[in-house]
Amino acid sequence: MKTSRAIYWIRLVTSSPWLNGSIPQSISRLVNLETWSLNDNYLSGRVEFELFLRLRKLDALQLSRNDISLLTNPSTNSTFPKFTKLLLADCDLGEFPEFLRNQDQLELLDLSGNKIHGQVPKWMGNVSTETLWRLYLQDNFLICFDQLPIVFPYVNLKELRLDSNMIQGSVPIPPPSIDFCKGRVPRSLADCTKLEAVSLGTNQIHDIFPSWLGILPKLRILILRCNELYGTIGSSDNNFDFLKLHIIDLSNNDFTGKLPSEHFQNWKAMQIVDAESLKYVKEYQTLAMPSDNMSCTYSFSMTMINKGTETLYERVNDLLIAIDLSNNRFEGEIPDVVGNLKGLHLLNFSSNFLTGPIPFTLANLTRLEALDLSQNKLSGAIPLQLTELTFLSHYNVSYNRLTGPIPHGKQFDTFNISLFSGNPELYGSPLSKKCGNPADSLPPSSSHNSEFSFEFG
Repeated sequence: MKTSRAIYWIRLVTSSPWLNGSIPQSISRLVNLETWSLNDNYLSGRVEFELFLRLRKLDALQLSRNDISLLTNPSTNSTFPKFTKLLLADCDLGEFPEFLRNQDQLELLDLSGNKIHGQVPKWMGNVSTETLWRLYLQDNFLICFDQLPIVFPYVNLKELRLDSNMIQGSVPIPPPSIDFCKGRVPRSLADCTKLEAVSLGTNQIHDIFPSWLGILPKLRILILRCNELYGTIGSSDNNFDFLKLHIIDLSNNDFTGKLPSEHFQNWKAMQIVDAESLKYVKEYQTLAMPSDNMSCTYSFSMTMINKGTETLYERVNDLLIAIDLSNNRFEGEIPDVVGNLKGLHLLNFSSNFLTGPIPFTLANLTRLEALDLSQNKLSGAIPLQLTELTFLSHYNVSYNRLTGPIPHGKQFDTFNISLFSGNPELYGSPLSKKCGNPADSLPPSSSHNSEFSFEFG
């Protein structure tokens, strides 16, 4: 007598893609299947979503980053499984799948990298309002915040990604009856008190700095790069000024005024160095969902400029601390209080209009790995104290107005000449100019104006 053996779980994890071809229709026979994980393979062809709806016990479906076109229009009499994890990134979707209307237990929803265009449908505001932890909608063609009911109800939301869409302001959306978009960061995010990461970069958001986000008690990551944010960054109007913030990227906007000294003073999590728990950036924590009965890793990813190169962080460690305010119009001096942010690994103030000296207090940033102050109007000498930054592997001060000798010793002996170029009165290795010329610093009318003029060699 044969014994039947039910399959309850299938999970295929590979270090590199290896499965190819189409998904067989025969999977519909696996009626007890609970988890289907085939991310990052070479699967191809058109796939009817109804194929998976026959699997009544299916809890987690992961088809991201293959080469499939997922057709999500099941018949009206279909019975839907209750998903907790639904990962459909890069599945050639053109709209929000209608079957989501019936989902009320989702914890992770990933629809990134598709061709979803226009507005978020209002019915999305009723999808898994009590259970959703992570919502990824980046790399689509969403156009408007006014029609984003999604940000109101998700009381347990920890991560929200809407970067690399077309969210903008002052553009009418057809049909004419729909209001104009305002293109602002939605105030309703302040109600999502469990948010840990907000990524809205690479859109066309036209707004001032949303300092009110500082009220979120657990916010660690704030990405607003490559938008149309403008104005000065004032102080927060509450007593919770980003106390847990580890990473902030405001690069490539139109901010003006002085650097936000008051915020630097209040970013307490950046001021802590826990030597006993230091890890490499590549390490990361397991992000387990409430329903997980197995080890499931799904980490937050982001793109930042690191050491002059746009870098994709596929996994962001809790200990990575970074500030990027580059490519704005900040002016004035770099405040000494930056030196209090002792946990910093990456600091980028490049391409602004900063003036004055480089603060010697930056020597307090003993964990700093990359410092970019290039393309400003900084003046004076490079502080000798910075040679004590033994973790520093990238130091760019090119195209400023710095003077005097380049410090020597430790990491400074490894830096490339290009990182110091564009400072006519800077000299010493690795520059070819070995010593300052006193006459070079004099006005043209005063240079060599004495018959006894001489130069030191």
